[in-house]
Amino acid sequence: MEIKLSYYDLCSALEDYINKKGGEFDLTTDYTELSMEITEQVREKKKHKNGRIVKDKDGYEVWEVVGTNTNHHGFGECDEVSIYIE
Repeated sequence: MEIKLSYYDLCSALEDYINKKGGEFDLTTDYTELSMEITEQVREKKKHKNGRIVKDKDGYEVWEVVGTNTNHHGFGECDEVSIYIE
């Protein structure tokens, strides 16, 4: 199953959630800016001390996480979020 939420669907859901919690939020009069932060893992092939690539018992290269990158993206009127559920 795929669920798609447009900018307006997401703002409407946020408006309902904030109002339910006792806040005051009106999508039509308040300035709204949505942004998201995505953290991605940086992966590299694992190497021995001599520089050769490490392989597992089946002969495949072994990868390791060496850090993370954080990216910031704006979420505007033409954007949508897709959620996939099996």
